[in-house]
Amino acid sequence: MAQAHAEFGLGYSLNAYYGCDAGVPTSGAITLGHLYGKKKMPKYQYYKLFYLNSIYAGSYAPGVAEIELRATPGGPDLITGVVGSSSPSGIPNAYAADNSTSTIWEGDSSSTTSQFISLQLGSQQAIKQIALYIPSYYTSIGGFRLYASNSPGSDIYTAAAIGNGVVLGDYTVSNPVVGWNLINL
Repeated sequence: MAQAHAEFGLGYSLNAYYGCDAGVPTSGAITLGHLYGKKKMPKYQYYKLFYLNSIYAGSYAPGVAEIELRATPGGPDLITGVVGSSSPSGIPNAYAADNSTSTIWEGDSSSTTSQFISLQLGSQQAIKQIALYIPSYYTSIGGFRLYASNSPGSDIYTAAAIGNGVVLGDYTVSNPVVGWNLINL
């Protein structure tokens, strides 16, 4: 842990970086089992990325050229559709997951809250990695909360939390770069 603090600073989250269980000790001996233990992720079909405040670069709303949800790090994208977002009219929701890094999904720049995008998988899957392709002028992406559900109801189409779902966690893109940014869950 001392090395983690030296390398990443105090307040560093082993859970967010290594994808280990939240119960990892913060002092004493930490084993590889703590960091890479057999974490069983539940399976869901609908996921919502809800962007947290303080993520805007200038007057830009959050934007990504591509989002991928993967069952294994580096694995194939499992998204079959974008089913809702805070994007204003004129910017197709599908731009977030159309397998093209030249199209950009953007949230509503008139609002500094309630920015979200809802994604559907072909079947229930346990997600282990989120990959975000960040265009050059969106590198202040900051963080987001990840919601999941198997029967989202109308909540998937609004900025509200998925009422019958769960919060999988809050994640931050540390030092985002133009291009692919990977978040392991």
